[in-house]
Amino acid sequence: MAGKFVALLRRDLMIWTRTPTLFIGFLVGPALWIFVFGSALNSAFFSSGRNISTLQGAPDYFNFLASAMIVVVPMTFAGRAGASIFADRLTGYLDRLKVTPMARETIVISKVAASMALGVLQSAVILAVTIVFGLKVSAIPVTAFAVLAASIFMLAFGFSSVFSIVSMRITRWPTQQMVTTFLATPIMFLSNAFYPSASIPGWIRDLTLLNPLSYGISVSRLVLFQSGSGLASGVMTDFYALVVFAAVCSVALVVATRKLL
Repeated sequence: MAGKFVALLRRDLMIWTRTPTLFIGFLVGPALWIFVFGSALNSAFFSSGRNISTLQGAPDYFNFLASAMIVVVPMTFAGRAGASIFADRLTGYLDRLKVTPMARETIVISKVAASMALGVLQSAVILAVTIVFGLKVSAIPVTAFAVLAASIFMLAFGFSSVFSIVSMRITRWPTQQMVTTFLATPIMFLSNAFYPSASIPGWIRDLTLLNPLSYGISVSRLVLFQSGSGLASGVMTDFYALVVFAAVCSVALVVATRKLL
């Protein structure tokens, strides 16, 4: 079983190594948000120390947005898991896999794992690049950094599972594109990625509290910018919310795979 999983995982990853323009495209998107949008808003609203107190410990809006993009990127990659399922169904490859002595969960989890691997790698690239260009981080304990890494993994797994479930019955490419955009856009904007929580209107703030992405972003900002006795309790509260999210998604993925695939 492990050999079959590895073979399917390698197949999905090879698509990206053979078409580097896809990977470059996903790198350019977050970079534009951070360096163009982030710098513009920082100059417009957060220059000369204005509103800095609302940025969850970040020294400026560039740092505020960069710390969020480290977590947002795996969510944007999550749509890749659903798109891979759709593409395999469209070409008939999925039907051939289903008649082999291979558990259907293995097929789906391999695609989720590929999406996770690419998303987490992209997060590491974004973190390295933003540190070079001015991301200011506090001294990070090893345990706190491990919590951040685990949070990113759980978000990548959870959202990849969600997109996979949604794509299991889609048979038309325009529908696949529309659904991916329809899900990813509100998930990203109905979070605390772009706006300080104190500046979000009440009803939108309520929606951000239901968004797992907001908890991952909070973990990122707490770990990167804050330290002291309050760090552990704040981080773990958000971390446990992500544990629940990942657990629910894992159960939903198994059930949906057996019923829909």
